[in-house]
Amino acid sequence: MHHLGESIEQNYYYEYNQNLIENQADDFAFEFLMPKKDIRSYLKNILE
Repeated sequence: MHHLGESIEQNYYYEYNQNLIENQADDFAFEFLMPKKDIRSYLKNILE
């Protein structure tokens, strides 16, 4: 959850990263045939 007063820019980058994770999860799942939820958490760990 975002705190009120957080900059719009930060929210934008957060959303952008979430979309990136989703898209990369699709690509990885296709290439490696791994469960998408595993890939998503793997990518989240890298980005955080």
